[in-house]
Amino acid sequence: MRDALAYVAINAYKQAAEPACRRLRPPSPLIPAKRDATRYYQWVVENPSHEGFRARAYDDDSPKKLRTIGYGINLQDAGNLARLKALFGDAAVKGWLAGQPMTRAQSGRFVIDRVMNQDIPALRKALPGFDAMPALARLAMISARYNGPTLIGPKLCGYMAAKNYPAAVGELAYGHNSNLLGHARRRNLEAVMLGRAYGLEPTLTEQADPVKRALLYDQYMQGLQQTPAKE
Repeated sequence: MRDALAYVAINAYKQAAEPACRRLRPPSPLIPAKRDATRYYQWVVENPSHEGFRARAYDDDSPKKLRTIGYGINLQDAGNLARLKALFGDAAVKGWLAGQPMTRAQSGRFVIDRVMNQDIPALRKALPGFDAMPALARLAMISARYNGPTLIGPKLCGYMAAKNYPAAVGELAYGHNSNLLGHARRRNLEAVMLGRAYGLEPTLTEQADPVKRALLYDQYMQGLQQTPAKE
């Protein structure tokens, strides 16, 4: 009887103390990563013109004609293939390569997993203080790196470290320019998000519009004059 009462008392103490213990524990780095990864996926779903969904594999519009599926998943990237196999198995990947459809849920699971476990850790390494950046700036950086790791290059990282945000906005928009409208549109949207995160409010929405393009280019040139890029 005494043991039973002790057991009840200990359990009651644990239940009462657990909320306080949770408050004292440092937050897991995976929590903000999962939050940002989920936010990026939701943003992709809500903005199909940025990264549309294709159920069956197709060749993208780049000169390399990369085999792509779902929400812009490059099937010729070794890292993507390994992640897809880990998540869904070899048979599923072989099926997609052979023309079988991928579901939106499968593509979304891949996006969140990759952003959380690959893109965000890389951004934290390249951009010290990444987690303290405004949410809109983090979203812009996640989008850029998901589309191409080289977009987060030494110039962009140097501008961000120096807090030279106009130059960072311009580098993101023009540093890796492309004649492909889809790629240019993505870079512009990311640049607009980054600018707005720091109060710059660039008004550019389409690279094809020369007037709006000039407005962002002016900010780019002003930023270049303020702080040299750190190579």
